[in-house]
Amino acid sequence: MRYKNKCIALVLAILLMSTMFATALPAAAASKKGEQPHWDTAAALSSHIDQHKYVVSTDGTSVYEIGSIGTVDGYNGLAPTLRGYLQVSRGDFDWESLSSPDYGWYWVQNSQVDRAANGIYKTDSGSYYVKNGQVDFTYSGVAKSGKASYVIENGMVNTNANGGYRHGKNYYMTKNGKVTSDETAAAHVLDSVGWNLKAAYNWCTQINYAKHSPSLDPSYGTERFAAYGFKHKKGNCYVMAATFYKMAHLMGYHVHQVAGYVPTRDGPSYHSWCEITISGTLYVVDPDRAMYRQNGYLNRYGQKGTWVYVKQRTMA
Repeated sequence: MRYKNKCIALVLAILLMSTMFATALPAAAASKKGEQPHWDTAAALSSHIDQHKYVVSTDGTSVYEIGSIGTVDGYNGLAPTLRGYLQVSRGDFDWESLSSPDYGWYWVQNSQVDRAANGIYKTDSGSYYVKNGQVDFTYSGVAKSGKASYVIENGMVNTNANGGYRHGKNYYMTKNGKVTSDETAAAHVLDSVGWNLKAAYNWCTQINYAKHSPSLDPSYGTERFAAYGFKHKKGNCYVMAATFYKMAHLMGYHVHQVAGYVPTRDGPSYHSWCEITISGTLYVVDPDRAMYRQNGYLNRYGQKGTWVYVKQRTMA
């Protein structure tokens, strides 16, 4: 009986050791050089990889889906390599490349890293600043993409950036992270002449008059008239009024650009000027009058010595 009990105990001990060995075997095998778990192991490991669905191979040429076998064709978007966790090489998890210097997020086109990608790239999780195919999480500032510029904070477009934003010596006006070029140009002018209403008016009177530049049609819009004036420093009455409007508005004044005409002996002369309210009083500001050596700053409608203005529409 005693011999039989010893045999049973020995059998149980062997079974317990076998179970422990079998449990430890995958980890031991994985730690041995050249013995790497295949993709059937990936699903169990996905919870340890920040729930990323796609990963980039260590050489940047292929994209793999966690929990699947083989490469993914036609994938477009962002995908990481996973330094500190696992990376992918030749269809297997590569346990030997945890310290790869190419760690980061990459912009992928047709399942390959697009090393020519530079600028702002939009995804479902946000817009990212990409440089040579890789998201640059170290960059904060203003970056241009196409014709637009954006405020970047740690590699992502800061959609909460609204109002004034200063980067280095430059001042920018932003809306939802996008730089508004005409207001930024207005801020640059005010930085140079002083944030003062009369100084802004004086700058507008120095615009070189060009009757047909860029348009005599009010529907061209305040934004485009102002952008043209700030860039070229020439234009007609619409440009002068638009640039003044932008600077006055930026300084917090209640101001509008309007369009209409001034009666003359030869009939109506189509024109644009600004209305601005200061301490409850409505004033007319018309930089174009300086061309005739007349005062166009803070006049009243009907005031002696001013023009007769007939307003037809409010442009901004």
